[in-house]
Amino acid sequence: MSELYQLGRRLAEIALEGMGAHELNIAPGEFLVLQDLFLHPRSAVGDIAKRTGLAQSRVSTSVRSL
Repeated sequence: MSELYQLGRRLAEIALEGMGAHELNIAPGEFLVLQDLFLHPRSAVGDIAKRTGLAQSRVSTSVRSL
């Protein structure tokens, strides 16, 4: 189970690199929130949390910092 979790994390990192997250110098979670806001402008925090799979508190923090 641990190996599958690590594989999933690594695949997510590779995907974020491919989408340019490291060029913006932001955390992966913030990048997902930023991407979601780009695709769904003026969304509620709860809606972003549902689409990204991130905790609502994490989305709120990311929105404030962005």
